[in-house]
Amino acid sequence: MTTAFLPDDYDLPVGSGGLYYKLQSGTNEVRILGPAVTGYEWWVDREVTRVNDVSKVPTGQDHKHFWMVPVSINDSDDVQIWTITQATIQGAIRDLFNNKQWGDPVGYNLTVKKTGQSLDTQYSVVPNPKTKLDSSVTSAYKAWSEKHDLSEIAFNDTDSPSPTTKTVNDDDLPF
Repeated sequence: MTTAFLPDDYDLPVGSGGLYYKLQSGTNEVRILGPAVTGYEWWVDREVTRVNDVSKVPTGQDHKHFWMVPVSINDSDDVQIWTITQATIQGAIRDLFNNKQWGDPVGYNLTVKKTGQSLDTQYSVVPNPKTKLDSSVTSAYKAWSEKHDLSEIAFNDTDSPSPTTKTVNDDDLPF
């Protein structure tokens, strides 16, 4: 009798169980679960600094505009944070949000494709048909949001006049 090492329908688990989601090469199916927190960030020696207003970025400092959103990957009930700094992804999601036929991306999954490496990396975003979110994901997000405040995670204190700097472990890096 011959048995396969792995079942034919086996797939590696998605997500590290960590707080942050990192897009994988190839196709990624993402469901945005709640509102975005936006701001500006820059990295120095493995430390990220985030501010909620571009006027708080030091003059001459290279920085990126970011969106931080809670997500479910492949309809998993493992809620993670996706920090989006790629203008092509932000633009595509914004266009869907502004389109009357699609609207708020909380109502449907997005297929985000990542190809290439380093400076040759390209992204595409395709909306999937609108579907109701599975109740286990809804429950997981509700429990997650009772314990986590996205603004606090991004900025520690959004009313603070000074930038928030955090030292980040390799496992928590969003890229």
